[in-house]
Amino acid sequence: MTIVPVPHLDKLVVQHADLQPHLQALQAAGVSSHNVGQSLLGRDIVALKFGSGPHRVLAWSQMHGDESTATASLIDLATHLQTSPPDWLSQVTLMLVPMLNPDGAQRLSRYNAAGIDINRDALALASPEGKILNDLVSDFAPHWAFNLHDQDRWYRAGIDGLPATLSFLATAADPDRKVGETRSKAMALIGQLLQDMQIEQKVGVGRYSDEYNPRCFGDAIAAKDIAVILVECGFAPDDPARQEARRLTAEWLFFACEKIAIQQLSQDTTCYLSIPMNQDKGCADLVIENVQLAPDVLADVVIRGDKVDPHSDQRVIDDIGDYQHLHAYQRVDAAGMQPIPMLTYWIEQPLFLDDDTYRKLIDMGYIRFAGDRELLEVATFWPVDWRNSRVEPQAALCRGDKATMALGQDESIQLAIICGQVIPL
Repeated sequence: MTIVPVPHLDKLVVQHADLQPHLQALQAAGVSSHNVGQSLLGRDIVALKFGSGPHRVLAWSQMHGDESTATASLIDLATHLQTSPPDWLSQVTLMLVPMLNPDGAQRLSRYNAAGIDINRDALALASPEGKILNDLVSDFAPHWAFNLHDQDRWYRAGIDGLPATLSFLATAADPDRKVGETRSKAMALIGQLLQDMQIEQKVGVGRYSDEYNPRCFGDAIAAKDIAVILVECGFAPDDPARQEARRLTAEWLFFACEKIAIQQLSQDTTCYLSIPMNQDKGCADLVIENVQLAPDVLADVVIRGDKVDPHSDQRVIDDIGDYQHLHAYQRVDAAGMQPIPMLTYWIEQPLFLDDDTYRKLIDMGYIRFAGDRELLEVATFWPVDWRNSRVEPQAALCRGDKATMALGQDESIQLAIICGQVIPL
């Protein structure tokens, strides 16, 4: 069974306006939908309802506005259920909330319009979005709750595994993280589906930390004796828009509902407990290996950027040391090279910056730019490291600095990294 992705949602961040044509199409096709409330800024929050069975399942996404992979998954799933309704809908009532935080989505922010993290608002219920989710849980009274998020692309499935394209958690209901009957069911369902779908043979799968936080909605809902499963959509190599995680999440939700419908549920937690734990910062955008930092000092330089956008030029030097074990989406060997002082090109007259001109400037040591920006015409896809003032020549590499550097031998630049991007010289 394959769930075909709907068009125009293959984005890193799906916004409220992106969702409306798909919601309208589903409504026009007869899917039951209703506004469950409005965000702080008055945007409608819509729930879609499928089936009429006794087993109630609730799934919600994008309570963090910049985490929208599963939002697309829910629209894909809803469209599939509408066009090809499965038999299990007679045994399941499924409620889908594709976007809980439309204001945050509009601002490309984790938080709602008041700066509140909705997923830390389960007790205070200070946000209208938190109240909506709380009321929905109370009114719908689900037996199962699927809490859908995005995780940083730095997570790795275990110490030496692949990037964690998906991570799962059977959410704990108390500070002691006891494994009672309800949580065991959630663990078993995760394990069953990983085996049946063979997801671990396709991508990296990790287990999310079960640290308990009473302010988090998953933990608070689990405390009501509801089986809560957290699904974290992550990154896969050569998949910057997280479409693999999108596809797998939609299919996982479909088969989860099918298992719940036919009650093919065990209490065997073995497979779940064998999932490798997520390793934070187990991956990096770029690792530059074997940089000669001093006469007898070789080290790797680790570069990471924006957690959402892998193409962002806001990359920094995040770590320096021995990182041969780290999973890198790109690796460059700088054996025999050392940092070379970078010069700043001061623009006082018009400059047409194409690839050839850029290379010539780099050969002369000019890696950064400053001056009158209106005189600069950029005709290259390479990033431009713009500074607000003339910067002193710099060779030392420091953690936290922008990931711009020149490496080479005998003052000759052989490798240029500008805003975290390798420039072909």
